[in-house]
Amino acid sequence: MPDIILAATDGSALPTNPGPAAWAYVIADEDFAPGEPVSGTLGWSTNNVAELTAIREVLKATEGPIVIRADSQYAIAAAMGLHKATKNHELIAEIRALVEPRNVAFEHVRAHQADGDPLNAVADEAANAAATAQGGPLQPPSSTVRETAGRATWSGGPEAQG
Repeated sequence: MPDIILAATDGSALPTNPGPAAWAYVIADEDFAPGEPVSGTLGWSTNNVAELTAIREVLKATEGPIVIRADSQYAIAAAMGLHKATKNHELIAEIRALVEPRNVAFEHVRAHQADGDPLNAVADEAANAAATAQGGPLQPPSSTVRETAGRATWSGGPEAQG
């Protein structure tokens, strides 16, 4: 493994945001080719929570210097402490605690580009697959759903916010 770890993270909430959500990361090998992606599901959540969770998980799974590529400017800014969080406080605090003692750098990459970052593409595909595989309801299970002027609205618990 190289002296500095190179990884890409991504999160997904499909088919809606919020919706069935998942996170993924992939670590590059010695030749900077994508390794096997690692992913997990979150149930009903937001894309922002999934993006942040991916960063947390790659930090928990690795040691030493790391460069994390992500397509979420929000998640990068939150992880670096550059964003005054109005939501997701506990998750961001956990990430900051993992970042603090380490040499961690973040690189923003553009998502869904034909000539884009190959690591991001693998993480994106893995997160989307995990989110989609959950199936499940198209509304939060603990929500109150009501019809308002022909539109369905919902209010969910704190885990559905952010």
